[in-house]
Amino acid sequence: MNLRLLALLGLIPLLFISCSDILNNDDTEPKYKKATINNARYPDSINIGDSIAITFYFPIEDSAYQFHEVQWEKLEAKWPYEERFQFEIELIRNISDEKPSQDSVVWQYYPTVPGTYELLMLNPENDTLREDFNASYQTFELEMEAEDYQTIVDYVANNYSEQYIDEYGTGEYYFGANSYYVNFDLRISPRIESGQTEFESMGEGEAIEVIHDRLKTALKIVLRKQFPDAEKNARYIIKFETYNNDYSRSNYRAEYECTSVGDNLEFEFISMEEYSEKH
Repeated sequence: MNLRLLALLGLIPLLFISCSDILNNDDTEPKYKKATINNARYPDSINIGDSIAITFYFPIEDSAYQFHEVQWEKLEAKWPYEERFQFEIELIRNISDEKPSQDSVVWQYYPTVPGTYELLMLNPENDTLREDFNASYQTFELEMEAEDYQTIVDYVANNYSEQYIDEYGTGEYYFGANSYYVNFDLRISPRIESGQTEFESMGEGEAIEVIHDRLKTALKIVLRKQFPDAEKNARYIIKFETYNNDYSRSNYRAEYECTSVGDNLEFEFISMEEYSEKH
């Protein structure tokens, strides 16, 4: 891993080493010393599927020894999002005339489920170093444009009925997508006029609820077109505008999760909320 890149990303922690007594007094054999990690910096969050990678630097201040390797033992975790390690540094007698220099080791971990992870580094002779980071699925965002609304219009023409398509071919009244106005028309009256007689017996609240439910399906049509290579478990946020039954306009944000990829590409609805343009 490129150390300059790690430095730019802020992943190179500051570490200070203090050595304890020599564990082996035979000068002809390697000398082992325990070292303490006092400080480290971690990213606040990471995407599932990526690794959290930190480079540890071990400056050797004792000219009689040089860094050999770091060993760590994974300890039993107390809860699912906890990672516990105990570190031990191995130093060997320096048999060359070269000046000791900094050595390093890269620690990597791949979170497998989303959540807040607690990383505990148990130093042999010092207080526990605790660091937290959040692991989440990658999120993609799309703000619908005219072509996205037209994708829905064409889908309705090919899979529902031409009677739902307006005279210009740029709007449809099943989902309400309109590429000319770049929004969803949520009015009830155009639906009745286009032959959707089921709305005649509905109250306004019930009708609007049905239209909003249809929106959830319409947005999946756009997501499948825009993200054919979607990643499983990734989150997709799609933004759009509506022209409401009271002739007002609203902005909405809907969130989906990709639950199946490839030929069986599928998105599952999670939530939908209205937001202001300044949000």
